[in-house]
Amino acid sequence: MLKDTLYPFLFSRNQQSDYKIVLGPHFIWDEDLLHVIADTIGEEEPTAKGQVIHRQLRKNRIGNLMLIFRVVYAVCKDISMLSNEYLRDSQGRKILHAEGFIVKSKKLDVDSQELLNDYFHNISMKYYKKFWELGTIKKYATPKDLGMHDFEGGKITNSSNKLGGILNLLYDLFLSFLGIIKSVIFYLRHWISSIKLLGKSKKSKYPLSSLVSKPSRKSTVGTAIVNLLGYKHLIVLEGFVKKFQKHYGDNPNKLIFLMMKFPDSKNTSRTDLILRDMYNTIKKIGENFDLQVIRSDEFSATPVTWDNAKVHAISCSYGIAILGCEHSDELNLKIAMEASYMEGLGKQVLLLIEEDLIRKHSVYIQGHTYDSFSWENRRLRKSIEESITKWLRSLHIPKV
Repeated sequence: MLKDTLYPFLFSRNQQSDYKIVLGPHFIWDEDLLHVIADTIGEEEPTAKGQVIHRQLRKNRIGNLMLIFRVVYAVCKDISMLSNEYLRDSQGRKILHAEGFIVKSKKLDVDSQELLNDYFHNISMKYYKKFWELGTIKKYATPKDLGMHDFEGGKITNSSNKLGGILNLLYDLFLSFLGIIKSVIFYLRHWISSIKLLGKSKKSKYPLSSLVSKPSRKSTVGTAIVNLLGYKHLIVLEGFVKKFQKHYGDNPNKLIFLMMKFPDSKNTSRTDLILRDMYNTIKKIGENFDLQVIRSDEFSATPVTWDNAKVHAISCSYGIAILGCEHSDELNLKIAMEASYMEGLGKQVLLLIEEDLIRKHSVYIQGHTYDSFSWENRRLRKSIEESITKWLRSLHIPKV
C-alpha cells in the first residue's frame, strides 16, 4: 500500500487545543493509529541539533511502519512572524513540534535530517500556521495532495540532481521571503490605521486611549517616554487588547496585573511551593476587594512574550510587581521593566520588594509606590496581605 513513499506528519498544539496530529495521511485515522503515534512521540524531549528519532510501529494492519522525526520548540517564525521567541500555550508553557515522516521501509537512502531541516519542515509549517489561526487539521491521501515532490524507493525522484537541489533552495528562500513580507504587511497595516485615526483629529479617540491614565505621581523615565510618544505606538496592540477583553472582560478597574517569577506547575520544589502560595495569597486578597488577579502566563493575547505583557499592562488598571532574588537566579529585570512600562501608562503599581533589596537599592525606588516583604514562611503571607490591603485602601477601593 505505502511502498517506500514518505508521508509527512506534524504532532503539535496551539494556544487553545491539546496536542494532536495537525498534519498526516488518511491511513493514520483509518487504521486507528492516532493513539499509537501519540503515545510513541508524546514522551519525547526536544532532540539535539542534527539528530532525528526512529521508532517502529509494528502492531497495525498495514505492516511495519517507521516514524522518523525530531522534536523542537515552536517559535514565532513558524507562524510567519519575524521574532524567534517561543510560542506558548494558554498556561505560558513552551509548545513543542514533533515533525517528520512515516515510511514503510527498514532502510532509507535519503538524509533524514536534511529532509526535516528543509523540505518537510516548510511543508509542515505551512499547515501549522493554518492550525494556529483556525484550529484546522490537514488529512491527505498522498504527498501529491500537498503539492510535494514524489518520494519512491526512499529516493526523491525529481530532486536527486543538482537542478533539484537548487530548486529546493530557491523554494526555501521564497518561503522565508514570503514570511518576512507577511510580517511587514501585518505591522504596516496597524501603523497605517493609526495614521488615519490620528489624522481625523488632534485628539486621538481610538479605543486604547481610554485604557491609558494621566500620570498622577512623580514623573519617571517611563512616564516621560510615553508622554513624548503620545501613546501613538500603542495602536499596533489594539487587536490583541480586544482579544484580552474578550477573555477577561472590558473593565480594567476590576483587574490587577501580577508581575512575578512564574512557579513551575509540575515542580514541587520549595521555591515553587512558596511562589504558588504567594500567588494564591495575592489572588485571595484581590477577591476580598472584588478584583481579579491575573498573570501573563495564564492567557496569551499574542505569542510574543513582551507584547503579551504590554497588553496585560494596558488592559489592567492596577499592577503588583514582586521584586526579589532569594527565589530567583537573579533580580528579575523583566519584572522591573513591566512595572516601569505600566507606571509609564499612568496605572497604579505597587512594588513589593524583598527587605534586603530595599537596603541595597533604596536609591532606585525613590518616587515609586513600594513596600517590603519577607520570604520567611511565618511572615510572608502576613507582610504581603498587610502591604496590599493598605495600598488598595489608599486607592479608595472598598472591601466586599
